Amino acid sequence: MKKLIKLLIAGTLAFGLFIGMGAPNAAAKTTQASYKLSAYNSKGKKVYVTASKGLVVTKVSGKSWYKGSLKYTTYKKVNGKWKKGTKTATIYIPASKVKKYTTKMTKWVKGTDEIETAYFKVNKSTSDVAVPKGSSIYKTNKENGFLYVQDSKGKNVIAKTIASESVYVDTYDQYDDFDKDGIVDDKDNDVDNDGIRNDSDYDNDNDGIIDNIEYYYYQDDDHDGIANINDEDFDYSNLDNITLDDDVDNDGISNDDDEGFVTKWNKFGESYWVSYVDYDKKTTTKSVYKTSTSTQAYTKIYTAPKPGITLARYNQIKIGMTYNQVVAITHDKGILLSSYSGYGTTYKDYEFRQDKDEFKYAWISFENGKVTSKAQANLY
Repeated sequence: MKKLIKLLIAGTLAFGLFIGMGAPNAAAKTTQASYKLSAYNSKGKKVYVTASKGLVVTKVSGKSWYKGSLKYTTYKKVNGKWKKGTKTATIYIPASKVKKYTTKMTKWVKGTDEIETAYFKVNKSTSDVAVPKGSSIYKTNKENGFLYVQDSKGKNVIAKTIASESVYVDTYDQYDDFDKDGIVDDKDNDVDNDGIRNDSDYDNDNDGIIDNIEYYYYQDDDHDGIANINDEDFDYSNLDNITLDDDVDNDGISNDDDEGFVTKWNKFGESYWVSYVDYDKKTTTKSVYKTSTSTQAYTKIYTAPKPGITLARYNQIKIGMTYNQVVAITHDKGILLSSYSGYGTTYKDYEFRQDKDEFKYAWISFENGKVTSKAQANLY
């Protein structure tokens, strides 16, 4: 059937039933060069604009092209004179003129961290102390036991609290050393070094004043071998004349408040899971694309049309057009079906297919290289 159709078309063409008679028109050929960026110089002459080396560009997805922004000089005629000005345009550069440049950058990035057990230097006797924001953090309860971190420039600095912290302070009792013999009083059996043990000495500071009435009770003033408290013939009326010592260790603190010791506290208090600012060193890689040389700038990317005949292209073909004009319209050289030369005339018949489909085509006849007739089947 297809062969019959082709024979009928061939017969029609042979008998000169021409379709679409008219004057030939030249098809304008578009290439990448058609999109060169141009400007005018000071004399009004059209010139092409180039992008300088080192212009930053970005890759165009799916294309071997890069695009960027270019500010360039051009002249405009004003009142008969060419006046200098500038314009900015989005331009396109072929991949062959672009190079990838990779640099490594190091910077200190701010972050927060925390320490499970932190120490703070305090000077208070209360067991709970609130240290303010910005207090120095120690990692041990020793002088110079600081926790060190890095600042924004990578320098070692002492870590500081980023908020107020509640600190527990360990308090403890330290006994006086009244006789300054290097033994604290709670472990010294003779605190006044008078040769009398504390438990038998009712004047432990050796000031001639009885330390406590209870000491007097257990003395044996009449030397009958019976302690005063158990001695039936002991004269208790003497007790009214006894003056008791209210400061047995002579430290300026009454016995009721002192009880033979002073309260001390640790210089360092503890806190848990304390947060602080720290900077970490981060290395990142940055890649940029730049023009590798001075090169022609383009306003668009040329995309070659899809080859083959279509109904729209078929309608552009006119009687009298040359073979090259037909090729420029169809973007296809066609399939040569027949060729005959005689008496100074050359006849050629071509088939142009749509999407390479043998059932969608146009037959075009040429005489001495010019269209004399055409016909199509199933084009759209």
